Amino acid sequence: MNAPAVPLDRSRIPLDSFVSDWGVQRPEDGGYFGIKDVQYVDRHHVWTVVYDTETGCQVAKPDFSPLNVNALGFIKTEKPWTSFLMSGVVAGPYVSDGVYKAPEVGTIPQSDFKKHWGVERPEDGGLFQFEDIWNKPRHHVWAVLDVGEAGVMAVPGIHRACRTNRDRVPTRVSGYLLTKRPCFSIKVRAIVSGPEEHQKEAEPTDVQDHGLNLMI
Repeated sequence: MNAPAVPLDRSRIPLDSFVSDWGVQRPEDGGYFGIKDVQYVDRHHVWTVVYDTETGCQVAKPDFSPLNVNALGFIKTEKPWTSFLMSGVVAGPYVSDGVYKAPEVGTIPQSDFKKHWGVERPEDGGLFQFEDIWNKPRHHVWAVLDVGEAGVMAVPGIHRACRTNRDRVPTRVSGYLLTKRPCFSIKVRAIVSGPEEHQKEAEPTDVQDHGLNLMI
């Protein structure tokens, strides 16, 4: 006689329960582990963290998926997962004043960037350097460029240089910012500082040097 089928667990574990009941483990800085940190850990204790566009939450899904281009990083749990269909919330949505829809194309004005994106800087108020952010979730990292009269601009991701004008001349990155709100578009840029009259005149940004995997 065949044994009764075990029902598949399709549940999404709430944030509080996931942290307290599953023994969620994260790096000391509160971020996520990189590939090298978890590649030899028992796969049933490793979860891949992705951004859920419907809820705005960061969600952990069972198994180690290093080839997932949307992965923010990885976490470990003391309790092993039992189904590929389950998931756990590891961070709630970033909530700002009012209802704000992040643009997928174009320029984010300086005022919107400050108010709605949760911009984070070092304690001295300056910019982060590469060694500070190389292992941070890449969707929360912005490369900062000085574009002359147009002021200071930030583009999503971690880059060494970006092309910002019709002559396609690369502009050297001067540092990096972090935001609480993740950005999943490569076709936006944000004004960090500069005259208002220039805030919609900058040419679309094209990445000159990219491809650094923040999880490695």
